[in-house]
Amino acid sequence: MPEYLIRFKVNPSKQPDDPKVAYEGTKATFAGHDALVKAGILKHSWGTGPGSGVIIVKFPSFEEAYKLGNRFWPGMTMEIQELIAWDKVKEIVLSQAKEAAEQ
Repeated sequence: MPEYLIRFKVNPSKQPDDPKVAYEGTKATFAGHDALVKAGILKHSWGTGPGSGVIIVKFPSFEEAYKLGNRFWPGMTMEIQELIAWDKVKEIVLSQAKEAAEQ
């Protein structure tokens, strides 16, 4: 199943000012992430700075990964990229280099 790298950044203007509301929202978000981990969809997650981070997820299609990211808009912005296995990348690059060398 394809894997996708999703970079996210919190939109501060769309976050609650009340710390209690923010806490409840954070707990709900983490519960959602826990469900994705349990389902085998979310593989890795880490922060890259205050209010930003990266997750790696497995979905059958880009559209499904996009639907996940879109749930959090406008509170967060997302960038989604499909990950390609190293063996496939190597095959593509070597094939193109060989083709260029033979011309």
